[in-house]
Amino acid sequence: MIIKEREKVGLKEVVVSDLKKEIIAFANHLGGKLYIGVKDDGTIIGLDNPDSVSLQISNMIRDTIKPDLTMFIHYETLECEEKFVLCVDIQQGSEHLYYVAKKGLRPEDVYVC
Repeated sequence: MIIKEREKVGLKEVVVSDLKKEIIAFANHLGGKLYIGVKDDGTIIGLDNPDSVSLQISNMIRDTIKPDLTMFIHYETLECEEKFVLCVDIQQGSEHLYYVAKKGLRPEDVYVC
């Protein structure tokens, strides 16, 4: 399986706090997928515990993104090159705008693709 970064696909080696900005951007536009455990160049590095990573992302979404976006997120663990990769499928949300809860609904804190 070859994974390439493009408009509706993001690649991340590990979970970082900026991940929420990409999730918000996908939810505010047409949706998209994030593959965790993959370098920017498409190299599969894998995850030791994809279930733990999905829980970490789920908690981050629940705690930091408003309005609630959890029902529009789906997680799938894939096996690529004998390594585990987490696919986070973000659907377009039903609300008009999603944003980082701490920062509020200001133009500079709303992200789109």
